[in-house]
Amino acid sequence: MAVRRGNDGQATIDGTSIGVLSSWSVEQNAPSVPLPIMGQSFQGQDSGQRPGTATLTIAVDEKDAGYQALLAAKNTDSLDNYLIYPKGNSTGLPQLAFSARVLSIRDAGQIDQMLAREISLSLTTDVTETNVA
Repeated sequence: MAVRRGNDGQATIDGTSIGVLSSWSVEQNAPSVPLPIMGQSFQGQDSGQRPGTATLTIAVDEKDAGYQALLAAKNTDSLDNYLIYPKGNSTGLPQLAFSARVLSIRDAGQIDQMLAREISLSLTTDVTETNVA
């Protein structure tokens, strides 16, 4: 399992900023799992295995378009594209890209007098790491 974590950055949903990240974690399952058959062991695909999960804690303005997009994604169970910019979205800096469904949005207190929300996501694609173009 590949795990990526951070405590800073920015995130977008379908190109719209969803807020400033105070912490984030993306866990991607291995592409295959051991499936022993009749005393032999080999690597095979487990069709029930999900690609992984992500948890984002963000400071939000509840009237902001990005937060409204998150709420709409949760309410419609839609598949959306996410980008995480761990060090900002300037050219040459790293970014993580994946598609996911929103599992839950919960209150996570306050961050610098802004509302904090913890978003749990179920990944539907592998995570790709590239640099901002």
